[in-house]
Amino acid sequence: MKKTVTILAAILLCLAGTLPVQGQQNGDDARIEAIIRACGDMKSMKCEFTQTKRVPLMEGDQISKGNMLYFSPSRLKWAYTEPFAYSFRADGETLTVDSDGSHSEIGGEGSRMFQGIAGVMMGCMSGQCLKDSRMFKVSMSDADGRWVAAMVPVRRDMKKMFQQITLSFSSSTGLLERIDMIETGGGSTVIEISNVQLNGDYAAEW
Repeated sequence: MKKTVTILAAILLCLAGTLPVQGQQNGDDARIEAIIRACGDMKSMKCEFTQTKRVPLMEGDQISKGNMLYFSPSRLKWAYTEPFAYSFRADGETLTVDSDGSHSEIGGEGSRMFQGIAGVMMGCMSGQCLKDSRMFKVSMSDADGRWVAAMVPVRRDMKKMFQQITLSFSSSTGLLERIDMIETGGGSTVIEISNVQLNGDYAAEW
């Protein structure tokens, strides 16, 4: 459970697109402004994801699939569908987990951690936190029609989890397409986002 909470917390943070603008060149500023505009236009989003995890000393990849829902300004659902069913929901200050037919709220230290990260995430989804340079040192580049942000953690808690996080955004839409996370312990996680739908009525799937 603790490992799952850590990965989910990282996913929330990464999906936010927390890219510091300070110190970037003009070309990077233009890219980030396009990402901000894309986030600002997003009232709701539905997508699918494939997560590939590699663990040291284990043979083969651990592959999971699922879907995500986002509703501006403060609701997000991250749901695994394969190889098991498990979902996390953030709705304002309420944080819940659904697993094996059970439904429970996250409390205590876990709740405080998720509230902080989810708060950052929601702010970034609206474009308000994209200029925060306190979490990562970022270098940006272009590759295969994507804007790629290589993010090296600056904040202590993130350094404990990750050596580097790389976010890949579509250069045509400004939306996140892929997350690569290199973990401090030597493992790695890749999340690929597909079938993105924007600004629809997805309330029935919440």
